Amino acid sequence: MTFPVESFLKLFGDFNPSDVFSTEELTKIANHLSRKEESESGLSDKWGNWDIQFSHEPTEIPHLDRFILQKLKDKGIERKGIWPNNKTFAVCLSHDVDRVESYSATSFLRNLTKRYQHNSSVTGKLKLIPSIVKTAVKKRLTSKSSDPLWHYEKWIEIETKYDAKSTYFFFVRPQKRDLAVYDCDYSFQDRMIFQGESMNVAAYIKKLKELGFEIGLHGSYNTFNDQALFNSQNKKLKKIIQSEITATRQHYLHFNIQKTPVVHSNNGITCDSTIGFNSDIGFRAGTSFPFYIQAEKDYILEIPLILMDSALYFNDKRSLEAAKIEINKIIDEVEQVGGCLTVNFHPDYLNDERYFGAYEHLLKSVSARNCIFMTMSNIQKLIQQKCAG
Repeated sequence: MTFPVESFLKLFGDFNPSDVFSTEELTKIANHLSRKEESESGLSDKWGNWDIQFSHEPTEIPHLDRFILQKLKDKGIERKGIWPNNKTFAVCLSHDVDRVESYSATSFLRNLTKRYQHNSSVTGKLKLIPSIVKTAVKKRLTSKSSDPLWHYEKWIEIETKYDAKSTYFFFVRPQKRDLAVYDCDYSFQDRMIFQGESMNVAAYIKKLKELGFEIGLHGSYNTFNDQALFNSQNKKLKKIIQSEITATRQHYLHFNIQKTPVVHSNNGITCDSTIGFNSDIGFRAGTSFPFYIQAEKDYILEIPLILMDSALYFNDKRSLEAAKIEINKIIDEVEQVGGCLTVNFHPDYLNDERYFGAYEHLLKSVSARNCIFMTMSNIQKLIQQKCAG
């Protein structure tokens, strides 16, 4: 039995694993945590990711947590909660910052040139040239003093209402040679307004840190298997906040179970929250609990992503009311097993009532229950203590 299995089972109570589980059952748990199904299948969606359609397990429930708890119950072993202050479950709030403004000539020009770079068709490239020229001229002739998105403080206001702190993941735009078509189009020098004050994105990041929010790296699309690229982005963000970066989530959830943890580990990352789905909400690893995954000779704590706004509304197939029902189902599942509900809401969906309304509903719903809000670094410290004890 590997260390990740032993550490994972400590989150359910004090017992000897071999007294509860057979060798085959321990292997089953190990295979889920190591994501053997993913590494052996070779399947990927259009973004190069493992998708919900590939799973042979029921992703709408934390089936691994249920299995373990049922085995403990059958053996007459009392389950012990792990969260501080006798809370039943934890909630980890996070935000992937993919845009800082709804439109600017600068960001649109970056987007156009990026698309030009990745367009293999000569005809396609020619069609983009007029737009690039037109936008470049507009960029020179105009300046912008307002934007519909420039009231990001609403995220802070609503979280403060529920005495919660979140983790913000910021994207670091790579050089042209490393840029993927899916990558974001803002830079740290872009201007914005936050809390009524004009500042650039770098200052916005510093302000969030000053307010007590955790800052993590939203690694660009190609960093999933590129240590040097990840390292360069990590250094740039670290320079802004003047402290180590320990938490990350890959852009577009671009993650390879064999390669990406190694990239993270070799760059000082101690916890990741990428293992989730782009196309729907659910439990990709069958668990709502954090678990360790091996990165060559080291381990990274994975805090699985369970509920993401864009996945909740993938292909616009849910209304706000339908989304609230699905959110309640997920909360029920996590509460019943005493796990951690990790969520990701993108700040640039601020003005869409379906998205911000879903976030309001989520915070109100979990706050009415016996939960505790925790950032990724706080969870990492707690799990480290529990697994070492």
